[in-house]
Amino acid sequence: MAKTYKVLGQVAGTSDTYNTISNKALTSNVATLTTGSAHGYAIGDVVTVGGVDTVFDGTYVVASVPTTTTFTYARTNANITSAAVSPVGIASRNIALSGVAISNKYKKNNVATLTATSHGLEVGDTVYVAIGDTTINGQYLVTGVPSANTFTVTAPGADIASVACGGAFGKLGIALTTLYTVPASTSTVVSTISITNSNSVSATYRIAIRPAGASIVNQHYLSFNATVPGNDSIALTIGVTLAATDVVSVYSNSTYLSFGIFGSEIS
Repeated sequence: MAKTYKVLGQVAGTSDTYNTISNKALTSNVATLTTGSAHGYAIGDVVTVGGVDTVFDGTYVVASVPTTTTFTYARTNANITSAAVSPVGIASRNIALSGVAISNKYKKNNVATLTATSHGLEVGDTVYVAIGDTTINGQYLVTGVPSANTFTVTAPGADIASVACGGAFGKLGIALTTLYTVPASTSTVVSTISITNSNSVSATYRIAIRPAGASIVNQHYLSFNATVPGNDSIALTIGVTLAATDVVSVYSNSTYLSFGIFGSEIS
């Protein structure tokens, strides 16, 4: 029986694929949107836009990328002079549900209730909210779904009376990355998983064990949205035996996070 202690796998963190939209323009049936940071889009990407206006909102194929913070797509409409988008909109790539407009906000006892028609969200979904309100804008886990048109998030701060608002939310794509797959005809004893944050800003991570590579469900998670401080690392002592084709998957909200897994393969 062969047994070798070694590094089983190493991967870098992933990041969510949403961008805020700060400016819009339309000339000769070509829409140009400006994002708040480098968008990373390429020609041919499918992007969903929401919270801009009825002309620009929708799902489109990226036609060109003039700069790292602008992209274009075909949109038949009268010309629209370049103008700021306020509050900002959302552009999301390869996400099943994204760019959904928010029409009302309400906050009581640190719980914000947002109205978004047919939002399709579930408790535990991760969303990015951009409604021009600094007390609510940001990334959250959905804590409640009172109705098909409302959802709640935890947002500390003063209460806000129910009031109409603009803006949108994007459901963030939680793409798990494979850290390690147990080879066929092999079992593996995982001793340690390390998580390193090479940025000064804290980041969150998730670790899951998917038996035989099964689709992710809640009971697979070993850690869920745990935090690694900036410029720091942690090591988790696992001590678990995995069967052939079991998969260890990870997720982070920062590309500055890296993962390492260590243990012994037994064949």
